[in-house]
Parts: sequence; C-alpha cells; structure tokens
Amino acid sequence: MNKFYMVSLGCPKNLVDSEKIVGQMMNSGYLHVEELDLADIIVINTCAFIDDAWQETLDVINEMIEVKGAGVSGKTSDSSKTLCVIGCAVVKHKADLAEMRGIDYIDENMDKFLQDRSDAGGKKVDKSKGVKAKKADASGIGRVTSTPFGMAYLKVAEGCNNHCTFCVIPSIKGKYISRTMEDIIAEAKSLADRNIRELVLVAQDVAYYGMDLYNKFALAELVNKLCEIDGIEWIRLMYCYPEHITDELINVMASQPKVCEYIDIPIQHCSDKVLQAMGRKTNKGQIAQKLVALRDNVQGLSIRTTMMVGFPNEGKEDYAELCEFVKEQTFERLGCFKFSPQEGTPAYAMEQRVSESEKQERYDGLMELQAEVSAHVNVGRISGVEQVMIHKVLDDDALSELAELGAKIKPKKGRRVYASHSRTECYGIDGQVIFEGPEYLNIGDLIVVQITDSIGDYDLLANVLI
Repeated sequence: MNKFYMVSLGCPKNLVDSEKIVGQMMNSGYLHVEELDLADIIVINTCAFIDDAWQETLDVINEMIEVKGAGVSGKTSDSSKTLCVIGCAVVKHKADLAEMRGIDYIDENMDKFLQDRSDAGGKKVDKSKGVKAKKADASGIGRVTSTPFGMAYLKVAEGCNNHCTFCVIPSIKGKYISRTMEDIIAEAKSLADRNIRELVLVAQDVAYYGMDLYNKFALAELVNKLCEIDGIEWIRLMYCYPEHITDELINVMASQPKVCEYIDIPIQHCSDKVLQAMGRKTNKGQIAQKLVALRDNVQGLSIRTTMMVGFPNEGKEDYAELCEFVKEQTFERLGCFKFSPQEGTPAYAMEQRVSESEKQERYDGLMELQAEVSAHVNVGRISGVEQVMIHKVLDDDALSELAELGAKIKPKKGRRVYASHSRTECYGIDGQVIFEGPEYLNIGDLIVVQITDSIGDYDLLANVLI
C-alpha cells in the first residue's frame, strides 16, 4: 500500500482542504502516515497569499526536494518518493514551480494524480498539466480532522467577491460559492458523531454566506440550524466582513448559548482615505457603528480583527489615526500585516509606496500598542470563572518556556499541565489558558476554571474548579 505524508501551509481554510485530501486519498486506498521517513508520497498543500507565504512554500518544497535526494542542481532524483505540490501557489506560480527539479506532480488538487495512478495501476506519474476545478466543496464527510480532538474548522464557502485592491484571493479561488445548508449540516453532524464539540466557521468572508444561493445573507439561519445539532457545544465565527454582519446575525449571537462570545472581523484600517484605496466597502464611521452594535448586544464579546500597515499612500497621519482607533476600540485580539504588493492586483501598480523600514516601524508600533491593550484585557479577566476546552498537554520544554516568563509550574504526582482555550479565544490563533489538573483529563474536555494570573501579553494561568 502506498503511504503518503501531508504538509498543509497557510490558513485554516487551507487546512480544511488538506483534511479533505487526506480523506480522499485514504478512501482511494492510500495510507496516511505522520512520519516523513515512512512516506512514498509527499503532498504539500501550498499558500501564496502574500510574499511571506510564497517564501514559506518555496522553503518547504526545497526541504522536501532535499529529502528526495534532488536538491543538487541538475541531479535527477533517485528516491522512490513522489513529491506532489498542490493548492494556491500552483494557480499563482505554476510556471515557477514547473522549473523546479524534484517535483513530480503540480496541480490545484490531487484528483488527476489519483486518476492517473489508478489508470496506470499505481505507477509513478510525471508532472501534470492538471485541470482547474471551480466548484464548492462536497459534503466533506470523508475528511480526516488534524486539529486537537474536540474541535474542527467548518468551511461554508469557497472564493470571494470582495475584490480588495491588495488581495489575490479572488483571482486564485474565483467567485464566492456558498455550500448548501444541507451539505454543511451533514458535515457538522458527521463531525459531532466523531465527538467534535467546537465548530469554527471559516471562509474568505463567512458573513457573506448564502447571498449567491439564497439571495440573502443566510449566516444567521445557518448558525441557528447548527445550534440544533446534538453534541455541538461551541460555534465560533471567523472572517466576517463588517458590511455583511446583519442585525439578525447579532441577535443570534446574543440569544444562542452555543455561539461563542467571539467574532473575527477583518477591518484592515480605519482611515477613510486608506479604506477607499483598499477597495473596502465600509468607512470608519460605519465600522465604529457596527462594533458598537455588537458590543451593546452580545455580553462579554471578544472581537478579533486584522489590520494592515504600509499600504500605498498611507501617511503618518493615517497611521496615527489607526493607532488611536485601536486604543479607543480596545480589541481583545488583533493581528497585523505589512502591505505586500501582489502582481496582478490594483495595489501593485499604486505609487507613493511606504518604505520597508517604515512598514516595519509601523508594524512594531501597532503590535506593541496591542500588547498593552491585550495585557490590560487579561488583567480584567483575573478572578473570573470561565469554561475552557483542553487542546494540549504541555511537555517539559513548554514548561521551561513558561518558567522563562515567570510562571513556574511543577505538576505534582498524578497531575499534568494543560493548555486550553476559552469561548473568547480561538485555538492556534489567540492566547491560551494554562492550568494544572488531574492526569485523567483529556484533550477535548470542557471544564470550568478560575483565572488566577496572566503570563506575558497574551496567556493566562488558571485553577481547575470542575
């Protein structure tokens, strides 16, 4: 039996695709292994959203080419391993990838690879020209989750219609295509049957869900239906553009106990001049109004956002306005990107570029500001009682890192140290809650803790209550 090893790069949306490919290959008779040395086939699901993502893709491909024994220029591989490169980078950089020695298959997905090997009786295939598939995901019931036991991402759509001037996603993924509610509900039930208790909804713009299928923003209706599924305890909303967050959705967030007090809203900026240049559909006043509506209605809400610094013609006054906005809004979570000009986007040709050194300075300044905001938010959580989901048992190396931050935790006999996330944190993206507890606790368990202290700028310490 051919054994394959999967490498998934990029965002959670890409991870869902990788999980479905693992399921697809296993259903085709391949054995999934987690040790590279055991694999006959290496599959890399790539990302090329920004320059850093493309560079990471190249680094990983070159690493795997060396594993194959094809790292020396001009040397053909004598390895039995087959290297497959799929995903977003194939759409954007296929010509560059085709010139790299050691890659055996290049396409957007694994469909043609599996078909060719089936037709050839399992023999190794050459590079493929591939076929372009532009359709919504199937039910996804066959996927193999790779997130910690108890939680999973649930993709509700493909593509994007927003056409921000800096973004290549529409050219890579195509138009926004919602999955049917029936497909999504079927996958969610399948995940619940596998003891998944937290669903994290993802897409390029989750809040736009349903407009193409139902001629309305249907996320509120979808969430209500997901809340009816037995076994699902938490539902978390990611990547909701502010202009598509409806009053109905806010009401669902406020009234449905399964919906986490958490929402991710990629705002990007607050300067009206910069927002207009970015092709965004909201201005500063509209964004502020939406944030007020959310906080007024959803008690204990944690808002995560993403900002971009260094966009062409972002002046010092625009950056200062952004920093002041971040102070005023006190976002519980905030990430930041430096503008990365992507060929083929309108922003690529824009003049009056901000220098790289200035971008870095603005990035550092905004993140330092957010660290202060986050530390203040975390101090406000001390003594609070919260429900958390365990996602990891910490080893000695992790405990040593905590000790360097001043948190010296030495578990007693019969106890372990766990990392978890609450309803107001997203696993793998935000901070975490660390606590010592009995060794019979498991990853995926929902327990109640009391927050006792903060660690650094983002993490918290807690004691187990239940």
